Amino acid sequence: MRIVLNGKETDVSDTAAFALRDRILPGGYVVIDGFSASEDVPLREGMQVFVFEKDSVPGKEEYEAMMSARNMPGLYTRFRDAKVGIAGLGGLGSNIAIMLTRLGIGHFVIADFDTVDITNLNRQNYDRDDIGKRKTEATARHMRLINPYVDVECFDGKLDESNVCGVFRNCGIVVEAFDEASQKVMLVNTILGNTDKWVVSGNGMAGIGPSNTIVTSRPMNRLVMCGDGTSEIGPGMGLSASRVMVAASHQANAVARIIAGLDPIG
Repeated sequence: MRIVLNGKETDVSDTAAFALRDRILPGGYVVIDGFSASEDVPLREGMQVFVFEKDSVPGKEEYEAMMSARNMPGLYTRFRDAKVGIAGLGGLGSNIAIMLTRLGIGHFVIADFDTVDITNLNRQNYDRDDIGKRKTEATARHMRLINPYVDVECFDGKLDESNVCGVFRNCGIVVEAFDEASQKVMLVNTILGNTDKWVVSGNGMAGIGPSNTIVTSRPMNRLVMCGDGTSEIGPGMGLSASRVMVAASHQANAVARIIAGLDPIG
């Protein structure tokens, strides 16, 4: 029968996954059609099988094959070829960048004008060693630690009406992850009014309110909003990692669904 083995179409005579593993890499780790195989599984025509040494660091081809095997094989090519823009690398943007990298998105443009400081560490995807570095530089470093082959273009500066369309010109989706409401409005209006791109925006995730009050909505054809729509930071109402991450996850999943050709809200 013919299966896809480690990313390549291969004819095999084995009828079970563990027999194949024992023949080519005894004791290896097996992923079949996106699932880690803890028990033996009969092989079928067209299955995607990945066999590798669990503690090894693979080369580019093997890495892509592994990502494809673990992350919904039928969608991997779409994810790998997509280019996503992220405007703002604070609590939302820095975490969204990491989630989308883990998902297998292959190309990014990330933008921020700021540097990392100690006050960012309570909710943003940085560590102590990042303090003083540009957020673009630090985020790109974390992304490449996950996938050394990811393509990341950095824009170090403030985004406004005059440059935002140009910065994200090659991106099909732009993630709005700003702190200030005026910046959010600027990006949404400028991108939607001058391009055919999607915008996925965050709106309301302050405090430690209930997780289920953060929702994903689609108020316009190419605009997706993620948040509770009401909570704002202020005295006694800060930003917590747990709730910011809920909103960031909503945004990242909306991006994934758009790339997959699905309605982002169901």
